[in-house]
Amino acid sequence: MNALITKTKSALSAAALFAFGAAMAGLGLAAVSLLAIFALVAIGAAILTTPFLAITQPTEEDTAAAA
Repeated sequence: MNALITKTKSALSAAALFAFGAAMAGLGLAAVSLLAIFALVAIGAAILTTPFLAITQPTEEDTAAAA
């Protein structure tokens, strides 16, 4: 009877440890995914704002009009 209780405790302990490990792995993947989403948003914002922030190069017409 004592061996049965010991085996049951061991099995439940292993199952609990596996469930805890799976939960921690899920949290880790969620954190990495969140960082990846933030990176994609930053890249998207940079791509969308690039045309508005482009530095215009002066042309010959601009220099002639300024002089």
